[in-house]
Amino acid sequence: MKEEQIISALWAFLKRNAFKIFIIVVLLFLAGRKEFSFSINMNAPDRKPVKTQEKVKESYTENRVPQQEAAVTDRLELPNWWNKGGSTPSAPPQPDEAAVTAYIRRFAHVAEEEQSKFGIPASITMANSLYQSNAGQSDPARDANNQFGLPCTTDWLGETAKYQGNCLRKYENAWTSFRDHSYFITTGRFAPLKSLNDKDYKGWARSLEKLGYNQQKGLASELIRIIEKYQLNLLDE
Repeated sequence: MKEEQIISALWAFLKRNAFKIFIIVVLLFLAGRKEFSFSINMNAPDRKPVKTQEKVKESYTENRVPQQEAAVTDRLELPNWWNKGGSTPSAPPQPDEAAVTAYIRRFAHVAEEEQSKFGIPASITMANSLYQSNAGQSDPARDANNQFGLPCTTDWLGETAKYQGNCLRKYENAWTSFRDHSYFITTGRFAPLKSLNDKDYKGWARSLEKLGYNQQKGLASELIRIIEKYQLNLLDE
């Protein structure tokens, strides 16, 4: 009779505390697994951490500039407009391939933005700035932020600078020069250029020369040569 009372009391205890007992059993089980896992890891040989290589976003200008070709600056000289009405300047130092590549990387996205806003092929903007500024190393480009050799005109109200007797526009920064160039070649006598396709870089190059961008003979062939050498037409896509 006494045993039955004990069993009955134990059973009543289990029923009252079943949930608590279940929680305790689960916690003990999890603690045991963690200790077992820790023991295994302590005995395992050391592993070298696996390095995750972050994928580097490569821009067109980092991939596409051919290093093996002769530099475009072999023939990058001050344009003919430079001598018009002024003294003959000394030839600027020719930029090396690294300077040309750095210039493209710096301003490629600016040229693309100008294409989006004005419909000018980015390749034309990029090639013209490369050629007119001697890859950013001409005096007007460095001292006046004039990347395109844009001259003073009667409607120009901004700052000016004199170079070898020529009046050129002066800008607060290079970006302003790019934006002014976009206005310059889409208005006035250059307004017909807006009817050209924004991927027709050859048509734009020939029209710039035909309409007298700077009285420079062979401008079209120079721009086309620079574009095709550095595959700048890929910026137009």
